Amino acid sequence: MTKQNPQQHAQAKHSKQVDQQSHQEVLEKALASQQKHSQQLDRILWYVLPILAILLSVVFANWNIWSTIGTAFVLCISFVMVGIKKKSLTITLAVVLLYCLVDNYLSYGMQFNVGGLKRQLLSMVLFISLIGLSRPMFERAMMNRQQK
Repeated sequence: MTKQNPQQHAQAKHSKQVDQQSHQEVLEKALASQQKHSQQLDRILWYVLPILAILLSVVFANWNIWSTIGTAFVLCISFVMVGIKKKSLTITLAVVLLYCLVDNYLSYGMQFNVGGLKRQLLSMVLFISLIGLSRPMFERAMMNRQQK
């Protein structure tokens, strides 16, 4: 075993500290870049998601005006929660399920229409899941675009 004198030990310790500081600076820079891209994506999604929710609600609603308004509201809130606020997809989908059950019950004269429920529920769940699961991919694509 080789023994280091105190001066060599101090130099090794100092070089480790400099390495750690440089690594920390690189990580802080990468984190700042990621946050910047996330904020840019949020700004874009604040415009796109409500418009998309209104357009899709016309297709997904149960053919009456109150269902269309309610579906637009629920879709808009759900898109914002999973796409911008990054909240739990599971909880959001549970709320959408509850809304679809209530909307179906009220839209079809206090009875359930299974065909209408399947159409509305599956289409809403599909689009909300797509928005929630694709958000990280959009952020990654923005980061890769900037690096090139």
